Amino acid sequence: MKTDRNLPDGWEWKKLGDVIHTISAGKKKLKTDEYENTGDLAIIDQSQNSISGYTNEKSRCIECDLPVVIFGDHTKVVKYIDFPFAIGADGTKILTSDKPDINLKYLYYIMGAIKYPYEGYARFFKYLKETTVPIPPLDTQQRIVDLLDSMEELQSLRKETLDVSDQLIQSVFLEKFGDPVKNPKGWEIKTLGEFGDIVTGNTPSKKCSEYYGDFVEWVKSDNINSDFMYLTEAKEKLSELGAKVGRTAPERSVLVTCIAGSLSCIGNVSVTNREVAFNQQINAIIPYDSTNELFLYHLISYSKEYIQHHSTQSMKGMVSKSNFSSIKMIYPPFYLQQQFADFVQSVEDMKSSQVKSAETMDEMFNSFLDKAFRGELVC
Repeated sequence: MKTDRNLPDGWEWKKLGDVIHTISAGKKKLKTDEYENTGDLAIIDQSQNSISGYTNEKSRCIECDLPVVIFGDHTKVVKYIDFPFAIGADGTKILTSDKPDINLKYLYYIMGAIKYPYEGYARFFKYLKETTVPIPPLDTQQRIVDLLDSMEELQSLRKETLDVSDQLIQSVFLEKFGDPVKNPKGWEIKTLGEFGDIVTGNTPSKKCSEYYGDFVEWVKSDNINSDFMYLTEAKEKLSELGAKVGRTAPERSVLVTCIAGSLSCIGNVSVTNREVAFNQQINAIIPYDSTNELFLYHLISYSKEYIQHHSTQSMKGMVSKSNFSSIKMIYPPFYLQQQFADFVQSVEDMKSSQVKSAETMDEMFNSFLDKAFRGELVC
């Protein structure tokens, strides 16, 4: 943060490394293949997920005073944790402060506002420690925290509205088609290979710079690790030549993560609303005319654990193309798929306006953060 500006009276610049320290997890860290979908103890790691998994091994609980701040050394993700937890994967830093004039939640908010010198894969904790931040008096820190908590609560309520929309779609799916794995309605069964053409992505050689440019997005698994139906925008793109070497999927394709560092990511799914190239972690289903892509997206989404059962269950979960193609799924008549898709589209249109509103709120929150740390909101 810029230190070439005057702070309000009573504020001072301090290096984060002087006010925080790390808590060692010792040998209690859990590997991603040890994560469970349910359990008594939440697992916190450096991913975007607030909780990445669970364990029943109570001996893995981190013994420390709560709350703490979690910082992703590679991801820069910051989390405020005030409940018992286990820690997952390398690169997850557990931070606290023993300074009497520091409110830890104030530091949590200010860590989330830090801009780093570059993006990409690196270790960022060394930059975090060297960052100089504005520290107001303790009572002012608390007032800033109260204000930002209120803003976060509004953001959370907005997300809950989106979650209700997703629950409505799932409810209609189950009412219309039943449990997609148990098939209580006795629908016809087909393999995924009969739903459409299945294509596995690839990575054009990085040694050939001519393969990379701005012709078409090159999608990776993190672009389909999203709460939304459509792919997020990929940062990396291929050139026209690279697209010929790579593998692309047209609009209306369904992309599924089939290779991942964590089993929990296997079966993540998105729909393409534009042509994209994609890497080898992903299988694309290019639907036949008799398959509706929105129905297929929700079918796979609600069958995620079933798809995971076809994985090798290794440290890096993997469902090969042949295994993926042979997975059996319910196949209702096309007109019923289309009826469901029409309903989904109406809900998605409503969600789109909610998302735009949420984006506006995010911009307001970021502006709020900046003003708060300049001393322009409280005195």
